[in-house]
Amino acid sequence: MSMLRMYIRRTIEEKGLSRQTCLMNLRNYLNTTRLPELEIAINDIDSFEQLRILWEAGLRTPLQDAVLRRHTELTARRGE
Repeated sequence: MSMLRMYIRRTIEEKGLSRQTCLMNLRNYLNTTRLPELEIAINDIDSFEQLRILWEAGLRTPLQDAVLRRHTELTARRGE
């Protein structure tokens, strides 16, 4: 499991102020990790909820594109 998924999973599990803190930690991770690493981790995500948390954390444009692309792939796979 990638660090990105660990941050996302922790954010999903928490509520209230703890959740906000987890989102802040996720944002910091997104801002300090190289783009290619993040794109690979995003392509491994298989949950719409995890993609939603990423979107909620705030993404740079290239990461927004990667999340939207992954969302489209998961939606297409769901329809098959």
